[in-house]
Amino acid sequence: MKSNRMILKTYELDVDFQDAAGGMHRGHEEFTTLFTSVDQEQEPQLRYDPSEPTRFVLSWARDVTGGRMMAALFFLVMGPVFLLGAFLYARQHLRQGARAPPVAPGAAG
Repeated sequence: MKSNRMILKTYELDVDFQDAAGGMHRGHEEFTTLFTSVDQEQEPQLRYDPSEPTRFVLSWARDVTGGRMMAALFFLVMGPVFLLGAFLYARQHLRQGARAPPVAPGAAG
């Protein structure tokens, strides 16, 4: 398991499990939460689609759904805010470049 940061947490889990017929399966579960974390004291439970065992969900990912939704909402809102900020910064930078005085030929610079 990998988790980083205090507020925004990313979990990357490698999962090995045995299905009801005895077949072994391996998968990867990855999710991000905001302001919530997995209760690592609790043993995770796994549910899978018997017709497609590669489709599974861990209780840890299911139990922090609110935090996952908050993280998704955060990225949906903040993405455009960052893009707008970058656009405004670039526009201001280009305007300042257009106002720069011309350099005379042969001037030291």
